[in-house]
Amino acid sequence: MKKFNYYIIASILLLISLIFDRQIILFITSLRINVLNTFMIAIDYATTEIILFIIITLILLMAKKYKEIPVAWLALIIPLAITFLLKIIIHRQRPFEALQIENLVNVTNSSFPSGHTTASFAGIAILNTYIKKLKYLWLFLAILITFSRLYLGLHYLSDVIAGSIIGYGISSIIIASFNKYSKKKVK
Repeated sequence: MKKFNYYIIASILLLISLIFDRQIILFITSLRINVLNTFMIAIDYATTEIILFIIITLILLMAKKYKEIPVAWLALIIPLAITFLLKIIIHRQRPFEALQIENLVNVTNSSFPSGHTTASFAGIAILNTYIKKLKYLWLFLAILITFSRLYLGLHYLSDVIAGSIIGYGISSIIIASFNKYSKKKVK
């Protein structure tokens, strides 16, 4: 029931954000200061989808969750593949391009949905299932990554909300399906 509520709330927020995307991104980028710019740029470079993939793999290895690694990989790769395809299909211009906001980071692909957010929220689903004690730390990291995408003018609020829905939603479904299949196979 909790996951269902998450999807309902996230979907409502997505619809509302589509209406206010422009105002929200202009407000957030108006808050820029040099020291925060440097910090957010560092977050951007340190949390690429590949780095998040490696971090989650290392966490699972250190926790000796070897059998879960292939499932975690699928739970990361499939949402990112969906995100990549949506970026190609929708081809939404990034906020810094559309609204003439100063560009602080070099990027070349489309805005909708956010790949960084997709990967970080997929990580929440993975760690919430396999290593519960890290879920709040990862939630903090996911929120920080998500905010950095807005702050840098790389994504609209709707981009990051969609990324969170895709990342958490698809990863949760993959993990739940695998766990259900594994239990049937054991019986």
